[in-house]
Amino acid sequence: LPILTFSRCHFHLKSSYRLTSLAISLVTTLGINRRPMPADRQNLSVIFPFPKGAPAPSNSAKTWSPDARRAYIGAYVICSSYAHALRKTSTLKYTPYLEECAQSLSSGSGLPSDVLLIHQVRLAHHVESISDTFDYDFSRYVPAVPDSQLSFHVRSFSAALTGIESLIPARLTTNSLLATSLLVVSAYTHEIGLHGLRPNDALSLPRTTILIDCLGAVRRVLDAVVALNDSDFRALFGYNWARIHYSLSLAVELSLGI
Repeated sequence: LPILTFSRCHFHLKSSYRLTSLAISLVTTLGINRRPMPADRQNLSVIFPFPKGAPAPSNSAKTWSPDARRAYIGAYVICSSYAHALRKTSTLKYTPYLEECAQSLSSGSGLPSDVLLIHQVRLAHHVESISDTFDYDFSRYVPAVPDSQLSFHVRSFSAALTGIESLIPARLTTNSLLATSLLVVSAYTHEIGLHGLRPNDALSLPRTTILIDCLGAVRRVLDAVVALNDSDFRALFGYNWARIHYSLSLAVELSLGI
């Protein structure tokens, strides 16, 4: 699928982000980001057929084929990852239908990687929620936020991330790519401590605590990447590298920008 193919290529980060616009355009043009109408299914039956020999489900009028659902989920996760790395906004937003697609694939008997999709969607949605709340973008001035409000949001988002992690079955906890994604999202959660911080601002104790936790999360990301075996390292996709690039950039920001 063209939407997923470019995620294997290690393009320049900004070039990759521009390509996400193409992925989003394809998804919305094909209509796979919403429940299909009967005419949609007829027109796209060649592009996204149901597996050969397998009958379409009885509710097929409301269900895209597995490949179409994978393309939608892949586009969402990839676009979210590049937007996250560059502190941009992705126009392909989370919807309950997206999670429904991921859940149906994860509970099915398709590809082995399908079991990871629901967790990747939840992590990307968590990042989207933080980005929408704080509008991460270091190119614009943002007003200072009271320490009490920052601490509240960190606790709230950290608890939400713990909830997402608790839903990951034990058999998947050893998946290095999923584990690394969790660590990156944890760092993103604690980056809230940089929000509204200007050079030479005095650091309060609550904000200092948040930033120390953020630096610890970044270190765990880098430790996890260094610990990857050859097989897992070669399996990294472009969007995985975007997340690693984000972690390195955040480490520099924490070390030099405060």
